Amino acid sequence: MIHKTIHITLLLCLLSNVLLKAQFHNDSLTNLFPKPHIYLKTNPLCMLQGPIIFTSEFRLSAERMTAKKQSFQITAGYLGKGAYLYLFESMQNSNYEFKVNGARFGLEYRIYLFDKNNPKPEGMYIAPAFSYSYAKITDAYSSSRNEYIQATFINYTIKGGYQLIRNKLALDFFYGLGYKDNTWTMNQNQSFSVLPNNDFELFPGNLKLILGFNVGIVF
Repeated sequence: MIHKTIHITLLLCLLSNVLLKAQFHNDSLTNLFPKPHIYLKTNPLCMLQGPIIFTSEFRLSAERMTAKKQSFQITAGYLGKGAYLYLFESMQNSNYEFKVNGARFGLEYRIYLFDKNNPKPEGMYIAPAFSYSYAKITDAYSSSRNEYIQATFINYTIKGGYQLIRNKLALDFFYGLGYKDNTWTMNQNQSFSVLPNNDFELFPGNLKLILGFNVGIVF
C-alpha cells in the first residue's frame, strides 16, 4: 500500500510538472503571437483616383499580427474607369465610352517601433512595401479590334506611418519613398509599342513618393 501511494504521488507530481510546462509554453506563445485579429481597411477616396491615372480603385487591405510588434499586410484592388474619363465622356456629344479594366496587388511587412507591451498593431511603424498595378484602357470601338493602352506600375518603397485603434475602428496614416518602374504600351494591329511616360505622367522618372490613409474595422 505504501509503495502504491508513493507511485501515485510521483505520478501526480510528474503530471503537474508536465501541465505547468505546457501552460508556460502556451503563455509564451500567447505573448509572442497575439490574438489573431484581422484588420480590414480601405480608402474611399481611391474610388475617385486610383494608383494609375484614368483609373478608380476599389481597395481592400488586410493586416494581421505575425509576432510581437510586427504584422503583415496584403492589399488587393480592382481598377476601373476613373473620374477623369467620366468627365471627358460627359463633355462629348456622342455616346463615346471608355473601358478600363485592371487590378492592384500589394504586400508590406510592418515593424511597430514603440510601446512594446501593446498587443495591437498600433503606433508608429516602418514597413518595406511592394505593389504591382496594371490597367488596360480602351474605348468601345477599339475594344472590338483588341486595341488598347496598357499601364504597368511596379513600386518598391519604405513606408512610415502611424496607426490608431479605438475599439473596433482603425485609422492608418502613412507616407513613403522608393523606386517606381512605370511602363505604358500600346497594342495596335497585333503589335506592341512602348509609349513615353511624359505623355501620361505629371512626374515621370523612378522616384516614388506616397502619402495616404486607410480606415477600417477589426475582426
